[in-house]
Parts: sequence; structure tokens; C-alpha cells
Amino acid sequence: MRKRIKVILAGTAAAGILAVSGFAFADFLRTSGASANNEAVKFETITVTAAADAQALLPGETSSVTLTINNPNAIKAKVVEIKPKDVDGVVVDPASLDNGDDADYCEGLITLTPSGTLPTLNANGTASVVMNNAVKLEQEMDIRCEGMKVATNWEVKFQAVRA
Repeated sequence: MRKRIKVILAGTAAAGILAVSGFAFADFLRTSGASANNEAVKFETITVTAAADAQALLPGETSSVTLTINNPNAIKAKVVEIKPKDVDGVVVDPASLDNGDDADYCEGLITLTPSGTLPTLNANGTASVVMNNAVKLEQEMDIRCEGMKVATNWEVKFQAVRA
């Protein structure tokens, strides 16, 4: 029985020591924090210039448009979409009887169709996209559109990429 009491007393003493040391540990527990700062890439404006074939068109003919794209960023830029924005500045022959109506008529007979491979530009790189048959003068055009001048506008959408 004495042995049993000694074991019980030893176990109780050990539990008491652990309890006291646990409380002591809890008293000295501290919390610290840290923060990490991240930053999003700044993606500068990419410049796009367009040039049409130099040849004047007849009704039913098409023209290619070449887009020259310059990426000033330190990260690659992937072209994800090219689409026609609008036809602007249609000017018909001043000898026309009604320049405003004739310009609207002619503008309605111009079709814009983007084509070509969508490139990924290297950091600080340049690329050209040739859009074959991008501008078409519809066959229905008549003498009112003779000698017209027209500007086509294109929208190019980019995405910053690493690979």
C-alpha cells in the first residue's frame, strides 16, 4: 500500500509541476505579426499604327491593312483580339451633288474584316499583323463613291503575360 501511495503522490506531484509550468508558459506567450507587400504589374499603353495598301480600290475589291504594334512594357503582351471599330472620315468627290448623303451611302458599302495571326509581343518588342482582305468595297458602289477617301479604325485588345 505504501508503494501505491508513493506512486500516487509522485504522479500528483508531476501533474502539479506540469500544470504550474503550463500556466507559466501561458503567461509568457506573445503574438507577433508580419506583412508581405505585393505589387501588380504596371502595363503601359501599347501603341498601334495602321497602314492600308497603297492601291486605290474598285467596287468589289479588297485591301490589306498592316497593324504595327509596339510594346513598351518590361513584360510580354499577348494580342487577344483585333476587331474593326468603325469607318471614319468618308469624304467623297466635292463635285458630288450631295456630299453628306453620298458619304453615308458610301460608308454603308465598306466592309471591315479582321484577319491574321494574333502575336505575343516580347518585352519592349514590336510586331506586325497583316490583315489580308481587311477592307472591302462592296460591288454595289456606284459613281457617287468615286475618288472617296476613307479612314478605317481598328481596336486591338492586349493581355500581359509571362510566357
